[in-house]
Amino acid sequence: MTTGTSTRAATVRHRRASPAAVAAVALVVGGLGLTPPAIAAAAPAEPQEVVIDLGPYQGEPARPDGIALSAGQLAVAARVDPQRERGLYLYDLAVTGTPEAGPRRTIASDVFDEYPCPEGDPRDMCTEFLSKVWGSGDGQFLFSSPWNSFQTVVDVEEPNVQQIHPVGELGQSKWVKAVDGAYAAVDEPGTGKQYIVNISRRNGPPVVHTRSSTAVAIWGSKIWKPGTGAGTVDSYDLETKANSPEVKLGSGCRPDELQSVGRWLHWSCRDHRKAGVWDHATGK
Repeated sequence: MTTGTSTRAATVRHRRASPAAVAAVALVVGGLGLTPPAIAAAAPAEPQEVVIDLGPYQGEPARPDGIALSAGQLAVAARVDPQRERGLYLYDLAVTGTPEAGPRRTIASDVFDEYPCPEGDPRDMCTEFLSKVWGSGDGQFLFSSPWNSFQTVVDVEEPNVQQIHPVGELGQSKWVKAVDGAYAAVDEPGTGKQYIVNISRRNGPPVVHTRSSTAVAIWGSKIWKPGTGAGTVDSYDLETKANSPEVKLGSGCRPDELQSVGRWLHWSCRDHRKAGVWDHATGK
């Protein structure tokens, strides 16, 4: 599982607790913590810190717009000199010892930024999705397009080797909603449809499943989605074409965000100010 986020600063910081302290790792971008505050507060007073400097942009420190951490690689969308357009940059992170980053590499020289949002799309939604970067966990990174398609960085070892995925209806924007391995969930806000796309396919129709747009999470060949009743979720297996029995979360609300990693399913209901993690192994 990977996520995207918008930021306001020029550095990416990786904090690591000492062995004597609680085992906590926090990834921080310009002061915006991606680790829960309770965990971050438990870190020692003087943790090791590695700062990744993106470089300058027009005389000021470059500011990351979106980040994705996936399979030991950190992708950052930002405007950095000497490029004029926003690029997608990649750092290889050491998996043992101090998490130092390798040299910055450009893997996409033009990532959508100041494009006009399509008519009918709320500006805040357009801005939010254009700033996100998604990692598949198997070496690919994705970003949204304001028009007709979304794009995949196919080979991070070769700059600008990309795949354009024109799915759904022409003239409708496509927002990446969730990614894992071979599959991505892509929303089409103008029609209310959600497309599950096999991003590993280079030939043939990429869409393997179409459904109404809801919260969604992907793990392996399963997509997790809200169930029919409040406080429930279920999954659909893209390979067997079968739905799982509903899981009763006990939340009393329909989740508007889902994330899945192995036995864990994170759910969130923003309107009800509720969130939690379901453990498939224990059923709690």
